[in-house]
Amino acid sequence: MKTLLITAAALTGLATMSVEAKVSSQSELRGYSACVEAAQPDFKGLVLNRIYYLDKNAQGNVYYLNGSAWQDGERVAVRISCDTSSNGRTLLTTTNNPGSFALQDGRTPIQIATQ
Repeated sequence: MKTLLITAAALTGLATMSVEAKVSSQSELRGYSACVEAAQPDFKGLVLNRIYYLDKNAQGNVYYLNGSAWQDGERVAVRISCDTSSNGRTLLTTTNNPGSFALQDGRTPIQIATQ
């Protein structure tokens, strides 16, 4: 019984880790860029992950970005969230905090499209 529980837990962990990111569309990339542009002045040496999370809803899109920046001579994890219109042209709100976001229900992992 104990072995069965350990195996089930391991398989559950693998299933959650196997979520693949889709490549960003033009409107998603537009919203992502607006979010980065708004947050850039708040951080020194901001470096963002190539994967971000996106939650689409009727009011617009919510972007969740993870990265790092310099703070007091050390590299620290930062997280940035932004609300945009559904087409990504209008930035509604931006929030910056220490830490990082994780994949949750409703959030789709998106990979930055190469141009």
